[in-house]
Amino acid sequence: MAEQMTGSGDEDAETGPPKRGYYGLPVLKVPVWRWEVWCYFFLGGLAAGSFVVASLARLCGDERDRVVSRAGYLISFAAVLGCPPLLIKDLGRPGRFLNMLRVFKPESPMSMGVWGLLGFSACSSLAAFREVFAASRGPSGALARLVPARVVAVLGTGLGVFLGGYTGVLLSVTSVPLWSRSRLLGPTFLASAFSAGVSAVSLALSVNGKTPRSSLHKLERIKLAALVAESAVLAGYLRSTDRAAQPLVVREQYGRQFVLGAVGLGLAVPAIAAVAGAAHHRRSTALASLCALIGGLLLRYAIVEGGRLSAEDPETTFWHTALPDGKTDR
Repeated sequence: MAEQMTGSGDEDAETGPPKRGYYGLPVLKVPVWRWEVWCYFFLGGLAAGSFVVASLARLCGDERDRVVSRAGYLISFAAVLGCPPLLIKDLGRPGRFLNMLRVFKPESPMSMGVWGLLGFSACSSLAAFREVFAASRGPSGALARLVPARVVAVLGTGLGVFLGGYTGVLLSVTSVPLWSRSRLLGPTFLASAFSAGVSAVSLALSVNGKTPRSSLHKLERIKLAALVAESAVLAGYLRSTDRAAQPLVVREQYGRQFVLGAVGLGLAVPAIAAVAGAAHHRRSTALASLCALIGGLLLRYAIVEGGRLSAEDPETTFWHTALPDGKTDR
């Protein structure tokens, strides 16, 4: 029986060295998450990042930067609208989503994520409502002007930072080696959320010929800093994940989307464009921002879907459980 649990125990000319596990079968249950999950991760990060950019423009910018805060709040509201339907579709029926609101568990990333999404959605909705109706006359305008803009900006920024990074934390508390090996998955998603948010605002304003160039230049500097931070955190994540990152950097199935899409298209192209002074050309700014958004989507796609391959590899699972966190076998 012991011999069955560890394989045949003999080397075979056709199969090579013996594998640990039950005849090389997966040790972990393969994740069943589908496209709704990585789409939700992307939209949630986009909503959070664009809200933070808008709040920075409102709290720290001048009057010319009001166009940045307006665009950011509206993008955030549009993105967050798609999050609850995706969650409900993934759960199967609306009742399950409502049942999650009946409990509050600080030790559960899923429970905290739902409540964080609910609180952030309220802030995003209030900010967008104020931006749209504050200048109008009548009851709607008077009601919109009652919204405390700075309070909503500060509170929503805190919730946005949480929403942008909690999805990575949610993955990291599983047993899948690709997700749980490194503590930097949450910061990676957070950095990606911010770069996606500033890219979305930059894209929206670059196609608007009335946007002041000074605001576009500020956004390009912020975008470059966000891309550099995302690249550094992502490199740290890959380094600490070590061999568990093979589905992203070795396997062709998701390696192309990650290396060529998330890294090449999403990080390298926008960074080169920013260094080359893309802010002086609105079309170049728009194209670079679009590349960053596509890269952010492919990053979440590759990591979420790559978790299936990681869970199917028993050797990586045994390696992951045998080594303490942060240690490698090199």
